[in-house]
Amino acid sequence: MSSLVNAKNDFPLFSERKDAFHYLDSASTTQKPQAVILAVAEAYKRFCANPQRGDYRLREDVTEKVASCSETLSRFFNVPVSL
Repeated sequence: MSSLVNAKNDFPLFSERKDAFHYLDSASTTQKPQAVILAVAEAYKRFCANPQRGDYRLREDVTEKVASCSETLSRFFNVPVSL
């Protein structure tokens, strides 16, 4: 049980609320851990462009990031990369 309590600390909704509650609406909207919130914010700040479209440096950076993520996921799930 202690690992579940520690995992809840990664989620701002659970760690910031002082009352005990259980969030059961995950079929509609899942709560995000702080690491995901920070990664999404960073993506919007640094990589907000369409990959593989246009001819400018930001597009190249985004395309490289998408390819890197695809390769990581490919290894994790043991499936071929398809871009």
